[in-house]
Amino acid sequence: MALRVALSQKLREGRLTLVPRFDVEGGKTRTVADALKRRDIGSALFVDGEVEDDFRRACANVPRVDVLPEIGANVYDILRRDHLVLSTDAAVKLAGRL
Repeated sequence: MALRVALSQKLREGRLTLVPRFDVEGGKTRTVADALKRRDIGSALFVDGEVEDDFRRACANVPRVDVLPEIGANVYDILRRDHLVLSTDAAVKLAGRL
């Protein structure tokens, strides 16, 4: 129930983004940091079905950015960050948990 409320709140506030997949060539931190800056996102939680090492590495040094696999997604982490970015795979799996 709490997970449903947290996801609904992010959607209602316009702070939930759905992407086909997370793809960062070579694990470049600058790519992730620039993308967040262009969208004026100060903090974000990225949730994917299975997080690839390149993407995890790219996000590791970006302040106020967390990356979790879908199975690790929880209400605390969702509410702690300003923006929630879900891959379509994670969205399908999260919907199954509701």
